[in-house]
Amino acid sequence: MFTKQSEDKIISWIKKEELDQFGKYLLSGTIHGKPGVPVAELGRIEEVLKKNFDPADQYQLAKQLLKRSEYTARNIGTHLIVSGWPKNKDVETHIKKAANDDDWIVREYAAGTFATLLEKDFPHFSKLYLKWVKTESVNVKRAIALAVKYDSKSGEAKKWKTYFDLIDPLMSEEAEYIRKNLGPFAIGDGLLSRYPDQILSACKKWAKSKNENVRWNVAMIFTAAASRKFAKDGKVILQGLLNDESSFVSRAAKKAMGSSNKK
Repeated sequence: MFTKQSEDKIISWIKKEELDQFGKYLLSGTIHGKPGVPVAELGRIEEVLKKNFDPADQYQLAKQLLKRSEYTARNIGTHLIVSGWPKNKDVETHIKKAANDDDWIVREYAAGTFATLLEKDFPHFSKLYLKWVKTESVNVKRAIALAVKYDSKSGEAKKWKTYFDLIDPLMSEEAEYIRKNLGPFAIGDGLLSRYPDQILSACKKWAKSKNENVRWNVAMIFTAAASRKFAKDGKVILQGLLNDESSFVSRAAKKAMGSSNKK
């Protein structure tokens, strides 16, 4: 249980640079079947650190935490590293490393940080991600797909073209880690509801792609629960994929058609 005493201990450990003690604390409890404080408590710890340390100190702490062996420490470091932008350009290097972390939970935190930075400095990070989406690892590309989903909650019309330019190259990616987070999640559970006309129009074009991964993503968009309100348009698009020459695509289309028929 997180108490005022816990808060005081954490502040003391950080000020005295007793990060080993802090690291041990971060592994107390259990989360996702392994040692670690619960997500809600990690969030409270982050708030304590933000409240008691200025951005420059948060940034220095984040760099130290990102080097720790405790994945929960790296989680916090991944979020706090944002405090270094725009003064410290090596924030870019740190978030890319976090997106490639061996621990899947840290990678989830990294995706959130990608989104936070996109919101904080859209002109800079959208340009950077447009480069990374073509050159970086599967993990980084997946983080970008999720960042687009999270940042698009505002539904700003002026951002649509950039969002499209970020997701379009990912549609042909073969990696399952990207595919499962793109069509059915980032698009089906996010962009479709926020930019329905644009996404449906794009789906009609994507459905004619020669690349089976693109067509698979189109089908899987309509497996998301959020896509059911677009079932009528979805069924028209899916109809052309039900007998696709690729069984990989046709199975996805049949699954999506089944989802579209649910109320």
